[in-house]
Amino acid sequence: MRSLISHERTVDFTLGLLLSFAIHNFGASDIFSSIRGAQEDRIEDVIGKFESQLGMIRQPDAMRILWNAIPQLATGNASMHYAVYKIFELLSYVSHRNQAILSSLDLVKSLFDRFCDAQGDLSISERERHTLHKLLRRLLDMGATTSEARVIFQKAIRPDETLDTEILDVIRFGMKSHWVEHFSMESPAALLFSDDSMKGLPVSGFTFMVRHRC
Repeated sequence: MRSLISHERTVDFTLGLLLSFAIHNFGASDIFSSIRGAQEDRIEDVIGKFESQLGMIRQPDAMRILWNAIPQLATGNASMHYAVYKIFELLSYVSHRNQAILSSLDLVKSLFDRFCDAQGDLSISERERHTLHKLLRRLLDMGATTSEARVIFQKAIRPDETLDTEILDVIRFGMKSHWVEHFSMESPAALLFSDDSMKGLPVSGFTFMVRHRC
């Protein structure tokens, strides 16, 4: 896999297959080879042709490999960074489950680092900055770990001891997260509770909430 990703002749198709494997839909296998060579202002149109193929994430680890391969994917074409972030953003909007899966892959640190680098790098387009911001907010909507929150708060203070308003905006949004710990299951998943000390249902009852997605 590493040799295929590092070779310019195979990287696009290999990662297209990897994305297809992640979502169990090989209709998306040509997405990166189609994006390669497109002008940045045309990338959304190219991705749009595949958007209907971007469904539920079935193999989270494949998405992690794809994320870690961004440097190789973008070699010689900086706009490919923007394309990958856009695909991840679109996947996060497909379902709450996708959003939760992406949030669980420990992407926040590297995404936030890229977001901070983009602030002072004129070679990074406004489209990419905007997509980075939206994706970061989507992931933080599910909450952040203590270490992630610590880094974000530290970065909010510039070296000259002034506050960075863009990062403060990210913090404000992250603090509005209302998601509690929960399970997200797909058929044929099951959840079994066992308590040998109970002889019947508790007097106070219990609550079971379910959301069905058609």
